[in-house]
Amino acid sequence: MMKRNICLFFLLTAFARLNAQNGVLDPSFGINGSAVIDVGNSDNISKSIAIQPDGKILLAGYASTSINLFSLVRLNPDGSLDNSFGTNGIVTTTFPFTSIASSLVLQNDGKIIAGGHTWGGKYNEFALVRYNSDGSLDATFGNFGLVTTSFLNKSGIGRSLVLQEDGKIILAGRSYSDFNDFDDFALARYNSNGSLDTTFGTEGIVFTNFAITTDWINSVKLQSDGKIVAGGFSANRMALARYLNNGSLDNTFGINGMATNLVSTASQAGINGLALTKDGIYACGFSIDSTSNSTLVKYDYDGNISLGFGVNGILITNLAKQDSYNDIRIKGDKIVVGGTANSNGTFNFTVSQFDLDGDPVTSFGTNGVFLASPSNLFNQLEAIAIQEDGNILATGFCQDFPYDIGIVRVLSNTILAVDGSHSKSETIIYPNPSSDYIFIQSSSLRDFTEVNLLDTKGQVLLQMNRKDSKYTGSELKINLQIYPCGIYFLVVNNGKFSSTYKIVKK
Repeated sequence: MMKRNICLFFLLTAFARLNAQNGVLDPSFGINGSAVIDVGNSDNISKSIAIQPDGKILLAGYASTSINLFSLVRLNPDGSLDNSFGTNGIVTTTFPFTSIASSLVLQNDGKIIAGGHTWGGKYNEFALVRYNSDGSLDATFGNFGLVTTSFLNKSGIGRSLVLQEDGKIILAGRSYSDFNDFDDFALARYNSNGSLDTTFGTEGIVFTNFAITTDWINSVKLQSDGKIVAGGFSANRMALARYLNNGSLDNTFGINGMATNLVSTASQAGINGLALTKDGIYACGFSIDSTSNSTLVKYDYDGNISLGFGVNGILITNLAKQDSYNDIRIKGDKIVVGGTANSNGTFNFTVSQFDLDGDPVTSFGTNGVFLASPSNLFNQLEAIAIQEDGNILATGFCQDFPYDIGIVRVLSNTILAVDGSHSKSETIIYPNPSSDYIFIQSSSLRDFTEVNLLDTKGQVLLQMNRKDSKYTGSELKINLQIYPCGIYFLVVNNGKFSSTYKIVKK
């Protein structure tokens, strides 16, 4: 009876720890969940984030010395700088004039593409840089790794990157003339070698004008059928445009390929981030009435607002006196949005979770919202990413002048970390619960590269690879006798996907 009560105590304690660690900073990351990075004693800002298959974290933005430079930072999974990348984990790239990286994508071969803009001497120009996996410039891309695109008598500001399955690269943002304030949606598509794709738009470039007004793209995504969705704002309204693969507007979307909406009584509204699911297009951003409010909107694939989401398709959340959502990700049945909230002059990162109907995930943070501050001064979130284990990375900049890069990791056990291409039903774990051994049976184990056993803190207790003697081809045997009673996680990785399973030692 005593042994049973002890195991029960461990089990209940593990459940309590698991629940308590949902929507809090991960103490194993950086210093108590946060990392602050200074690139060369200057203003440095992270505007985009990507997670490599090996768990390393890439941040793209800019560092300001005498001019702004593209900057790329790579961190180890624990938040420390990866010294195998660039110089002590940091790479800066100089164009002839000031330049800013705003977006980041990873190729399947490990190469890294950063996109943004650079000053061309008379006008701003779209700018791309491709790096090898060690941070060196890829000389096979553009002009020894660098590409710039001018819009003749207009300026171009690149804001968002997306990579097509065929290796072509789309950089989206806005174009404008110094002689008026009427900006246009602007997109450029590049071949994999950095040359403009002349099959797209006019010689690789597309401009879209909603009206005689200011039109900006802040986010671009690809549908599964290859159509291109761009979101931003136009005439102080949230704005979307959808394009066919050749760059022409898709007339089946909205009105002549474009859709705008004004949020409630707001005088201004805009989209900062997009996420696509099979059920619709989710857009995050802001709406301004007496204050700026964090705003989520769901559209169907015809460009109409989906009335079943939130309140008539719109979800407005007032987190502070001034706040907005800047980025959005969807994993499984959870929406994760990141933004910034200003309460009484204190600026914080915000990370929020909702289900796909717009209801907050109340078990995350405080009623679905978690506030984090890499610095005790100013903090502004620019981008988020979700790890395979469901934990959330949020990055941006912090401190007062000069700014530093800030990044936090937030624990989340509400997001199931399973790639959509793999079904857990293919894997059998038995017996579960178990007091001694567990066995894993799965056809996917034939190709596995690694199996990890983790505790509820995320600490790796056991690593097994293909060479392990207990591997028999379709079954793996793991000894639990040496571990206390409680909850553990098995992470099975085959190099293409990672699946996580909860097991119980009784």
